[in-house]
Amino acid sequence: MQPQGSFNPQNLIQHISSIMPHYCDKCGAKHDNKDLEIVFNSNSKAVCKLSCPNCGNSYMIHVNSPAEGMVAAKRAEYKSEITAKEISKFSNTREIDSNEVIDVFNSLKSVSSIDDFNNLF
Repeated sequence: MQPQGSFNPQNLIQHISSIMPHYCDKCGAKHDNKDLEIVFNSNSKAVCKLSCPNCGNSYMIHVNSPAEGMVAAKRAEYKSEITAKEISKFSNTREIDSNEVIDVFNSLKSVSSIDDFNNLF
């Protein structure tokens, strides 16, 4: 069940498919709705990943809630092996503090074997 006020996934895909690129910018292969995955969906916006099944080229498409029947979208090239499911999983996690990164970096300096690494974590 969708949260109240959120885009309905089927309606969202219909809206986006009308404004998404119909052909891959890299290889020219034709896109269809199955190339589009919903990553995030709320009452004010949605984020989708569009992937070319032929060459693997990917885009993230940010869609604003329809206002007066109009859908506004912005597309950005996306170079990553991360799946839409993984993006959804980690999108709600807290931000990593820079001190945490420094702590891990400093801890890894003492690692000289896999056993050392396993003992850290």
